[in-house]
Amino acid sequence: MSMPLSREAALGADPARARLLLVTKRRATGLLGLMAGADPEDPTAVTGPLPDYMAATREPIKGLTVGVPTAFYVEDLDSEVARILDETLVVLKREGANVVQVELPDQRQLTAACQLVLAVEAAAFHKRWLIERPQDYGPQVLMRLQNGLAIPGVSYLEVMRWRGPALAAHLAAVAGVDAVIAPVAPVAAPTIAESDVGNSPNAEAVIQRLTKFSLAIRGRQRTSAAAATPAAATSANPA
Repeated sequence: MSMPLSREAALGADPARARLLLVTKRRATGLLGLMAGADPEDPTAVTGPLPDYMAATREPIKGLTVGVPTAFYVEDLDSEVARILDETLVVLKREGANVVQVELPDQRQLTAACQLVLAVEAAAFHKRWLIERPQDYGPQVLMRLQNGLAIPGVSYLEVMRWRGPALAAHLAAVAGVDAVIAPVAPVAAPTIAESDVGNSPNAEAVIQRLTKFSLAIRGRQRTSAAAATPAAATSANPA
């Protein structure tokens, strides 16, 4: 992981959960180059020389092996999201990439684990402000942060111990590919009103479906880059 914790903007405090959602690969690469590298405030950051990320974007993808999950990330997709994924795979093949199927470990377990970890770490990060200035939070954000205060420490530690073997299983599953491509979400991004618990009775279900895939990516402790499309984003996760 080359991105320091102090340069990652995330709700939780885990340095391994950085995600980039940008319009083009060049913008994603440029931002990664700015954030990556040594940081005196983060002992986990890489201290050695960094690769030339921008130069890599100009290299052909011919010969690279790109994995497509056989389940979870390709299930229950909206028709527009499925169409964009199919079109993306056609382009990759046309440019010379070898597209193969990959069978990943149970991603639903990762989603559940990440929900728990994110809730606890976010509550811990915001605890002082939750006590001193709860009125400064919107009702929806306040509710989500307060939920983390009710999770037992034992549960959090159990998930953290499990996450190492889970990541090892994922790395073994993708050992033969250079990257895994999948939609960031099974649906297009909803409007603010559709995801506001104060305005929509279905808001929680909308949020759960929207974050279904991204939570599993976070749970693997892998950095991902997402390119936005009219319907949804496709995510390339370095294997």
